[in-house]
Amino acid sequence: MTPVFRACDGRAVAKIPPMQILGVQWRKPTFKAFTEASVIGLGLWLCGVAAMVQANPQVGADEVGALLVMVWWFSLGARMGLDLRTGLRPLLVNLGIAAVLLACYSAAWHWLAA
Repeated sequence: MTPVFRACDGRAVAKIPPMQILGVQWRKPTFKAFTEASVIGLGLWLCGVAAMVQANPQVGADEVGALLVMVWWFSLGARMGLDLRTGLRPLLVNLGIAAVLLACYSAAWHWLAA
């Protein structure tokens, strides 16, 4: 049974319990959290692209896109409750998901370039 609590206006609201996946607690992100993560990720990505271009003016579009995928995932993972300070397991899960996303991005990039 889903726990229920009362909102400030007196209506009953169901509280969604956190998910347990791969031994790590996750929260289901709301639309607002997803949007916030995307906006924060976009800002961090722009800063990262500026730093990459300053360090190496011949930055390729594939590298910029890979940075976007990684920054977006780490921003979304933080909103989903993936706290890297809680131990080694959340860190390994986060890095594993990032590696899978990067491998998919790289495969798609090379497939489209061929």
